[in-house]
Amino acid sequence: MATPSPSSQDTENLLKDFLAFPFHEDRAFLEGLQLLLGQPVVETFQRGGPITPELEQALLGPKIFYYNRQHGTELTPEVVEEYTRMHPQVNPQAGPKSPGTPPFTSLAKTPDEDRQLSLAELTRLIETGQTHLIPHNYTIPDGVQTQAPEPSKVPIKKKPWERTDQEEEQSF
Repeated sequence: MATPSPSSQDTENLLKDFLAFPFHEDRAFLEGLQLLLGQPVVETFQRGGPITPELEQALLGPKIFYYNRQHGTELTPEVVEEYTRMHPQVNPQAGPKSPGTPPFTSLAKTPDEDRQLSLAELTRLIETGQTHLIPHNYTIPDGVQTQAPEPSKVPIKKKPWERTDQEEEQSF
């Protein structure tokens, strides 16, 4: 038995619901997104910071997957992209926008040492030669220690057959 295809009105309502869905508040979605794209992306997305077109494109797949699983729908990225092109006044819900937020340039340009970069961010930084922007990436010197090693101050432990009777009594 074939399932009836939804009417264009149903599809439009479904797309409006999808675009209005509060992904930035859904804990399960944010946890999955953190595993995929990393903590900085999730924090930017969650607080409604500006999002680049590349990041918006990267978010579209997980959003559609999650929405389809939660609502039992069969949206595709092509349908969503076509709808947003045809209806430019409809903007995907990216969280509460705050006025005066600086434009989103690059996630890698923040000097925060404790943040985790996603694999995509690490790859981009390495490919562009900006390894100095990777947190906890320290330069290892080319040479080894130049000082002579100090002799050990711990006495050498004797093997059982090298011990005398007096030493065996002291070890117990």
